[in-house]
Amino acid sequence: MSNFRYSLYRNVGLAIEHYNMINEGDKVLAALSGGKDSFAMLDSLARLKLRSPVKFSIFVCIVNSGFPGYAVEKIENWLKERNFDYHIEKSDMYESIFLDPVKAKDGCFYCSRQRRSILYRLADANNCQKIALGHHLDDFIETALMSMMYNGKIETMLPIFEVGSKKFRVIRPLMYVSEETTKNYCRRMEFPAITCCCPQSCAGTLKRTKIKKMLLDFCESDRKVKETMFRSLANFNAEYMLDLRYNKKLSELKYEKINSRQSRRGGQKDE
Repeated sequence: MSNFRYSLYRNVGLAIEHYNMINEGDKVLAALSGGKDSFAMLDSLARLKLRSPVKFSIFVCIVNSGFPGYAVEKIENWLKERNFDYHIEKSDMYESIFLDPVKAKDGCFYCSRQRRSILYRLADANNCQKIALGHHLDDFIETALMSMMYNGKIETMLPIFEVGSKKFRVIRPLMYVSEETTKNYCRRMEFPAITCCCPQSCAGTLKRTKIKKMLLDFCESDRKVKETMFRSLANFNAEYMLDLRYNKKLSELKYEKINSRQSRRGGQKDE
């Protein structure tokens, strides 16, 4: 097995093991958009399924957003040739969101929310315990930076979380895999990858696009920047954070001053 394939499979396996993503008897809904990341995720899960001691099944789901030029037929032919159990769900996202002058201003938000709703409904209808998404290591970093720069919070996406209904869990098996790896894997494996044809994805003005370009600039001088940033997401040092809920020492210093004032006021009343 070549190094690039071994690296991908190993990192997917580690992520699944570290966060207990897949259990015995699970039916995993693999969300396939047709892009390089979702193809890498699906193929690695399919190969893992063949040799894993944990037995699970895969149900592939494609949400056809209706974007002009979205070549869903190419993906369907590939799935048929490999005998995948799959379903294509037609959606009116293009008309209902991107042709609406109000919703189109925040198209990414409405689009992701509607996709998520469709995936949850299909997982429930097909008795799936897990929903696998193709977010990779770079996505985790970019989300953390976006949250800090635009929302004033230090947070990122989760590797696994339970949906509100608690009927199933969402997993991200590519969390330890870089975007560069998925690109190389997709090219070498000759997957029929297509773009989502989103009318806003190529505009270059999306916040995530700007963050991605910024990271690329950093990596030109130091290729380990992404790896180091990703490690920081699991290396939280409360003693050097400003949130008093977690920094006990800082909290004690603050309330030490408050308690001192209250003590002085109490002494003055006694006099």
